[in-house]
Amino acid sequence: MTAPIPHAPRPEDDATLRRLRVFLTVVEAGGVGDAARLLGVSQPAVSTQIRRLEAELGVSLFRRSGRRLAVSEQGADIAAVVRRGLGELALTLNAVRDISRSHSAPLRFGFSAPQIALDAADVFRRADPRTVLELRAANSTELFAALDDYDLDVIMIGLRAPKPPYHCQFFRRQSISIIVPKSHPATTLSLRDLAAEPIVLRERGSFTRSLLMEAFEAAGLIPRIAFEVATREAVAEAVRRGFGLGPVLDHEAPRADDFRTVPLEGGRIVGDDYLVSHASALQYGPVRRFFAVNRPAA
Repeated sequence: MTAPIPHAPRPEDDATLRRLRVFLTVVEAGGVGDAARLLGVSQPAVSTQIRRLEAELGVSLFRRSGRRLAVSEQGADIAAVVRRGLGELALTLNAVRDISRSHSAPLRFGFSAPQIALDAADVFRRADPRTVLELRAANSTELFAALDDYDLDVIMIGLRAPKPPYHCQFFRRQSISIIVPKSHPATTLSLRDLAAEPIVLRERGSFTRSLLMEAFEAAGLIPRIAFEVATREAVAEAVRRGFGLGPVLDHEAPRADDFRTVPLEGGRIVGDDYLVSHASALQYGPVRRFFAVNRPAA
């Protein structure tokens, strides 16, 4: 006797899944019109699918105010579940295709520091030339958002410790250094020294910024922030132009003839870079191999 398929879908589930995909497209597109264009159907067809889904579920997925459409609280919760479910389904399909070698989906790798992340990407590229790598740079907050939306398979990110329920693998430790003009007299800086100088910080969401601001707070010091910029290259350019000193992680510091880096607190303010994915992503061969070839030496 053949064993029943666990959690076998009901015949009507196919229609519900189609409507859930339409609903999620409306949420992410921000409206019925844009969703219809993305789906290649008419606006009335999208509206009909949403009404049928609301009738089936017995909830209002959107709040309507005149011509504006905003997702309801229940709708937002449902959208999060659908996004996660469709992401897991995509991972499963990629895993099946990888096993059968019928089609190899790309490995989507996100990072904030190309100076570090490209080391890991290069190791994987050499070990698994069959898999195409898609690379994306973003800050820490954006990386986790993209991972949660299943827009990325693996990210490299600075963490104070592994972050359950994600699968986290240590990659490298870094310490904070300070970019200074070449004419600056310091060979090392304390936090108190740094607090007395104007500094150029990365934007909120930067791991480097978080580490530094926590160190200032623990020491009871208030930094003199000249302004904030979006990239470490912009930090270096601001230092070059005399706006202040630039905190960076030591392996990520840009190099040039007109500035240099000095250690902060003797290199004692440290942060660890981790490779991170959903635990379920390890069923997909390229993700599993990416972690394997970038495992730290014992």
